[in-house]
Amino acid sequence: MTYIFVGSLFLMISCIEVIVGDPETLKLEELNRRIDEFKLEQIRSCKEEALMDAESYVDSVLFSEVNVELLDSINMIVKPPQPYRPQYIKDIDTTKISPFFDRGDAVSLDSL
Repeated sequence: MTYIFVGSLFLMISCIEVIVGDPETLKLEELNRRIDEFKLEQIRSCKEEALMDAESYVDSVLFSEVNVELLDSINMIVKPPQPYRPQYIKDIDTTKISPFFDRGDAVSLDSL
């Protein structure tokens, strides 16, 4: 029984046709397949990087918007404008300057 099974298995395997092509054609097909895989990997990597950059940009925009809203909610004391100052008229004093004490009335320290 095992001989029949092994024999039939051998016959099935021997009936399989193996297609052997031109080695150059096989090399070109493999090369093209690898190039296509490389291109797909590069496109995937580029899309992933662009998505990361876009997420970073959107996060920074949202962060700045939140900060602006928080700063707007804090009511800071506004410095009032300076009041109006009129131009003062300065009187020119033309009187002669006189000393407080006359020289004759001064007491010398030696007399004390």
